[in-house]
Amino acid sequence: MPGSVFSTGVVADNVVSYLTTQYLYGPGGPAITCSSGALAQKGRPFVHGYEIYLEKATLVYESGTCPLTLYTEDGKAEQVQLGGGGEATTAFTLELEAAVAGVAGGKEPDLLSGKLARNALVLCHKECESVQTGRAVVVE
Repeated sequence: MPGSVFSTGVVADNVVSYLTTQYLYGPGGPAITCSSGALAQKGRPFVHGYEIYLEKATLVYESGTCPLTLYTEDGKAEQVQLGGGGEATTAFTLELEAAVAGVAGGKEPDLLSGKLARNALVLCHKECESVQTGRAVVVE
């Protein structure tokens, strides 16, 4: 969990409908930023993606437009194939399957733990608070 979050975004009818967040870990911590929301016009398909900047490479993915691609420091680009399929909804399907297996087996999946769910909700609430106050918010 970050020490604090700083978010800016769009508020309509007292609801945050879009935001960009910096997750602040302090000196030497990772630099993590996320944008999320529901501002797209009708007809724009749901997309999700990420960019990960490493010391000697960058990974980029956007569902529907850019398959997982590795960009190396020598300027080369290579599409990377991971297990589990490459469909835009694969990650969501795998999460649902893990939840079903956990319920069926009576064991909480590590990646879908109650603690992780709680932490995700705490971050969401802190992000919205930051958008509405215009200030960084401490995550407890």
